[in-house]
Amino acid sequence: MNQEDKTILILLTTAVLLIFLDIQAKKQQEFIKNNVKKVSVKELVESSKEALNQVQKEEYINKVKTMIEQNIPTEEILKTISKIKSLMSSNQLEQLYQKNKELLTLPIDQKENTNLKLYYLRFRDDKTTEIQEITRKIKGKITPAVALQILQKGPQEGEPNLVNAFYTNISIKNISYDEETKTFHLFFSLSFLSANSNVQRDRILQICHTIKQFPNIKNLIIWIDENPYFFLDDCSKGYQKLQI
Repeated sequence: MNQEDKTILILLTTAVLLIFLDIQAKKQQEFIKNNVKKVSVKELVESSKEALNQVQKEEYINKVKTMIEQNIPTEEILKTISKIKSLMSSNQLEQLYQKNKELLTLPIDQKENTNLKLYYLRFRDDKTTEIQEITRKIKGKITPAVALQILQKGPQEGEPNLVNAFYTNISIKNISYDEETKTFHLFFSLSFLSANSNVQRDRILQICHTIKQFPNIKNLIIWIDENPYFFLDDCSKGYQKLQI
């Protein structure tokens, strides 16, 4: 093959290669055009907000863990927890509880019964009240939500001289659980406070003792009207009223 033929062959090969690359580029552009979702400015903004909120939540959670390790005062910790809550929807709070239901479930025996401790009130001779523990054998698994439902129904026959400050007309708006700090959150409306201070105290202690039988619950926070209101880590020591 002479030099002229070689030159012609190289030019033809180059032309074919360029045509092939041009066809492939057009196919790629067409694929992108047909398959890439068009994103509006609004969607980009919302996506950015969601990502920012997730980063903020993770930062707050890490901050809470550090504060607990450093024995920072409880009220300061609660301020941080309230910021976490402000970044979360009602559904997200519920999902945290649902995610950890198995972790929170009380153990069952071989007959699939649960020994559930419930706490009601008994009047002393001086008309003051004291917490009274009773145990019921319940068929099936018991979670904190189920325990609270049973508690609200009050004493049964055969459990005389007991009273219940956790009335059935007090509805729980939401439940959440923070696995990192082992903190159980209960959300109520202002109706939770519709009683004098003594009844409120008894109500809170009934809930606290009943909830604290679950081994993976270390702290209890009662929220009223979207604000952390009462904090308990040791039921026998009473509760702290928070002002956040």
